[in-house]
Amino acid sequence: MLRTHRSGNVYISAAPPPPPPARVPAANALTKQNYVLDLTDDKIPTGLALKQITRCHLEYIDVRASNDGGLQVFDHTLLRFTFRHQLQNDTPYAPEQTRGVIIDLRALDEDQPAATGIVNMGTFVYDGPHRDAVRVEEIPLSGRRTVGDLVKIIQKSGLSPCSFETTAGGMVGCRDFTKRFVRLPAGTATTIYNSFNSRYHLTQAPVAYPVAYALFERAYRSEVINQINYVGTRLFLN
Repeated sequence: MLRTHRSGNVYISAAPPPPPPARVPAANALTKQNYVLDLTDDKIPTGLALKQITRCHLEYIDVRASNDGGLQVFDHTLLRFTFRHQLQNDTPYAPEQTRGVIIDLRALDEDQPAATGIVNMGTFVYDGPHRDAVRVEEIPLSGRRTVGDLVKIIQKSGLSPCSFETTAGGMVGCRDFTKRFVRLPAGTATTIYNSFNSRYHLTQAPVAYPVAYALFERAYRSEVINQINYVGTRLFLN
């Protein structure tokens, strides 16, 4: 482009820079999504972190005494958090009709005979309890909560990293992890806390069974809850 100065001199102006390339939006998720909750939250999309939560349920899932990589597994505990509003459209972080997220301790590689665990958050679309749930307890929520709040609780309290413990009885620790995520007012949670003291099966009566310890880092500390019975010795990841 030519520009004329007041002196009458003619100058050639530099060409304007090219426009930035168009931002390509992330592809929408078409199936349920899983996110590993470690010490950073950069893996949690902003849209998911901002979703409001209205209900929380503790669920005991029957796994039919399956044999997982040589380690016997009986039941499994998880926490199911329900959104205030389910998703009406596919998004980059979860598909249409997603109703909430599930947080639990699960095997790093379910095909390997190892007890290594990860703290996982997965989306779900079904309504109500898991189809294999044998006991469900609703956990009261205080105030307005978001998915991002759940992630911060795990990160700031030291609940992650966490892993299973391998014993002669199989792979254990999910009840210990789930219990440590639950904080309830004193004197109001006898039924909920007592539920941790049994194993459950779809076709059999509950069997009294104390909680086995999961593996946390040595620096992690947890409050003692008298209603929950423990067995074994506390071991650590480091």
